[in-house]
Amino acid sequence: MDVNAWVRKTPCSKFQAYFGRLAVRLLPSLLIGCACWPGPAQGQLLINEFLPDPAGTDSGREFVELLNSGPGAVDLDEVELQFANGSVGADWVTRWRGAGYGALASGARFLITDRNWLGAAVGDAEVYLGLQNGPDAIRLIRGTSVLDLVGYGHLTDADLFEGAPVMVPTGLALARKPDGRDTGENAADFAASDATPGSRNFQPHSVAVLNVDLDPPFLDRPGEPLRVTLELRNDGTEELPGGPCRLSWAAGVSEFGQVSSWWDATAAGGTRTLTFVARLDTRGLQSLNWQYVVPGTADTLQRELGLIQVGAGPLRFQEVMPAPDHGQGEWVELQWAGAADLNLLGHELRDADGGRAVLPPLILTAGQLAVVAEDSSGLMAWWEMNRQAGAPPCVDSVAPPLIVTAVGWPSLNNSVPESRSFADRLLLVDPQGVVLDAVAWGGPLHALPDRGLSLERITAEPINPGASNWMVSTSAAGSTPGCTNSVAAAVAPPEAGQQLSVSPPLLDRNRGPFAVHLCFSLWGQEAVWELIVFSLWGEAVRDFGGDARGQGPRDLVWDGRDNGGQPVASGAYIAWLEVRSASDLVLRRDKIVAVVR
Repeated sequence: MDVNAWVRKTPCSKFQAYFGRLAVRLLPSLLIGCACWPGPAQGQLLINEFLPDPAGTDSGREFVELLNSGPGAVDLDEVELQFANGSVGADWVTRWRGAGYGALASGARFLITDRNWLGAAVGDAEVYLGLQNGPDAIRLIRGTSVLDLVGYGHLTDADLFEGAPVMVPTGLALARKPDGRDTGENAADFAASDATPGSRNFQPHSVAVLNVDLDPPFLDRPGEPLRVTLELRNDGTEELPGGPCRLSWAAGVSEFGQVSSWWDATAAGGTRTLTFVARLDTRGLQSLNWQYVVPGTADTLQRELGLIQVGAGPLRFQEVMPAPDHGQGEWVELQWAGAADLNLLGHELRDADGGRAVLPPLILTAGQLAVVAEDSSGLMAWWEMNRQAGAPPCVDSVAPPLIVTAVGWPSLNNSVPESRSFADRLLLVDPQGVVLDAVAWGGPLHALPDRGLSLERITAEPINPGASNWMVSTSAAGSTPGCTNSVAAAVAPPEAGQQLSVSPPLLDRNRGPFAVHLCFSLWGQEAVWELIVFSLWGEAVRDFGGDARGQGPRDLVWDGRDNGGQPVASGAYIAWLEVRSASDLVLRRDKIVAVVR
């Protein structure tokens, strides 16, 4: 117990005034006896909540809430609220006097607000507060008796705080938790919270979201699994009992999807980690929400967890160069597919190791490509070198691409660290912090391009469930900044039962396209497939394997290379497809010719 604080607050004011400090040193037992003297029920007036550093300007937003936490009424007539500047010391200046306000009933609050008060709550008194942002202190006195003292910020003068000062959070109030708690130590009694002037500081049941982890941070197509991990803290004043909770999201115009988990009973201040696995079937930005109906109460706790992009958004990556060669530097290509113009101002690139680049204030029109580069001059020199050598990155444009430089750059990693299963992952983040697109490379699940080769997007959304939508560039220049991707083709998803098709039928490595799409779809009892590309002499040059995922479309991209990654000779090739049932019964065989030049 902080005896000094007890002495400052004891109702025995005459004893405190003349003998308090001596008694602390020599006669602690006498103090205890004084506290136990018989008498009428007394009020205990405390500083229960205050806001010293509001968001924005302080004027008209600061407040101090008093609380009578004792069993009887307390007379405010001789009470004063005082302020001390921590840089000066215990030089107290009165900010408010209670004369004329009468008595404050047990459990009642008294709200003192700053002049020209802008808050919604109605104050009981309006004065100039000037609390400043710390290190400073406020106190309540009656005559020579200190009723309460709160120091905030990095104070060292022991006369300006009880036990230890409390730190000041910008934009949040400092509130006793629970209301009226007084252990004689400011740091232990007060917690940062949203301001609740004139009302209870904390609810019996409340939860704070400490962290939200989305894996992956962006869903490249609807229906892919999303793992949501939440770290939550019981911010209420009572134990939160165990029970089922749920994660929900919009699943259509008038419906919501949801999955459940279990909340274990958690004491006040305790934390819990919950994991949900969801499948979001609606394209676009989806809002994730957590909800818990507290068993045995009428309380429902709801928390918004943020937004996730499902399927290709209007602003997306088209190409990434993580391992440049010939001095071109790292770069990414973006495409804007929205109807109205877009300003890139406020958007960012972020990598898995915390690196970031701020995009410049560039206006993109519908369908426009833009290359954001680590070194714009180096990339432009690379472009010109290829043009003069007769091997431009693409054949659909002779003009240089739109290249801009970002502020900062997330140095892209090209080897897989022990901490994760991929080399790096690049995120495209909007001004609100929502991940609009993501691409990873390296490791067992992602391609890792050789130096000087880029990763290119195949289609806006991957057609194959669970398949990567990225492929190493097949361009003779190694990449296609500002141009149509070498692996892209205008392919619509195959219809149910569609036989094997090839688009386009010619893979032209001299002028493009540099890859073909082999498409088909399973339906009915069809469950398993295998596809192999043969030469006209019967040699299997490329084995795509297969899967047993059952019904749905498949889109396989062939870049004209064999199983060893070497370019095949020019000529005609036969793609052969076999489809079987789950019981391994052959249901159909299809074949089609693709020509490589």
